Amino acid sequence: MENNIDIYYNENMNSSKKIVNFSTEKLEHASYDYVMIMNNLNREGGSGGIHQLASSYKFTPAGKSGHPCVLDAVYNIDHMEYTSKDKRKINWSFFEKKKFSSVLFNSSTEENRKYLSRDSTKELIGSQWSSINSLFSTLPKLPVTGIVHAFVYDLIGMDQTISHILSCLPIYENAGMQVCIKSLSDAKCDLSVELYDRGTNYNNGTFYASYLGDGMYMGREQRVFEFMCDKADFNAGYSIKAAEMNKSGYSYYSGTISVDVITGILGYCRMNEMIFSNSDSTKEKSAGVLKRFVDIRATEYTDKM
Repeated sequence: MENNIDIYYNENMNSSKKIVNFSTEKLEHASYDYVMIMNNLNREGGSGGIHQLASSYKFTPAGKSGHPCVLDAVYNIDHMEYTSKDKRKINWSFFEKKKFSSVLFNSSTEENRKYLSRDSTKELIGSQWSSINSLFSTLPKLPVTGIVHAFVYDLIGMDQTISHILSCLPIYENAGMQVCIKSLSDAKCDLSVELYDRGTNYNNGTFYASYLGDGMYMGREQRVFEFMCDKADFNAGYSIKAAEMNKSGYSYYSGTISVDVITGILGYCRMNEMIFSNSDSTKEKSAGVLKRFVDIRATEYTDKM
């Protein structure tokens, strides 16, 4: 893959100069490429079959919600292609031209923290899931929809991860120092979104991040971070082809992520995840193991005319 990040360490830079806030007034949108590779491992640790999802999408800043620390964001899906285990490529046109929205935030200053503590702002950030519910209510309850579900949560999840990391000032004290991001640790997330049963949830484990240094990507300065989460757990119930299914398990993930200094939005992300799951509520069956790799990278920043 092209456009790798070049990282250089800069431990002596004053922390206040490292803080990145949203600055997207002149940005029309940013274009991204997304790749997810899923490898079902067998009992011997070998590959039990690899399948892949590739997509291109646009991230559009939809205005600031009354304060520079809160940014409305809209995601528009341009293209989506699925590659099956037998290497067949299928254009998933059912999800192309779909869109959904989210809310990003930055609480790295006292002024920002005071604004985010308002009930109205908390309600605004919490309301981001309404567009996700609406989106999935239009899609069929099929196994392929679960893959799209992971795609949507990756996009929002990685942008939200940046929001939380940028809001943690101790992370800048020493390059490479691992810091617990308390706002992400043990955080609970509703995964139902008109696809799974109510009560389907994902509970984050302890989340750590470290500031690696500054770098360049596509000729633009980046703040580069490493992250990891230890033993998140999930529980999902759903109906497929008249069968009631329950799945629970654990997830371990880690990766590298960068934020574009000019705009304050995602530049690049690469994540590896190991998922151990049981397909019944008794957990008597041997756990299935899924190795998942996600790559998200900006391909273009389009300024307003």
